[in-house]
Amino acid sequence: MQMKSEIAGEAAKQRHIQRGVDAKDKSKGDGKQQGAMQAGAREYPEPPFPEQHQPKPGHEW
Repeated sequence: MQMKSEIAGEAAKQRHIQRGVDAKDKSKGDGKQQGAMQAGAREYPEPPFPEQHQPKPGHEW
């Protein structure tokens, strides 16, 4: 069964690649985990608020 040996060979190749990735990750160190960016407080409008409606153009009879 040549198919099983091909599968086993491919699995071994992938495990080798994964070991390399794991070693690279480990060598980076156990630095502080980066979380989501914390942005500063937003500025909100303060009273008195601007008018909400604009005057209508033209004359209404």
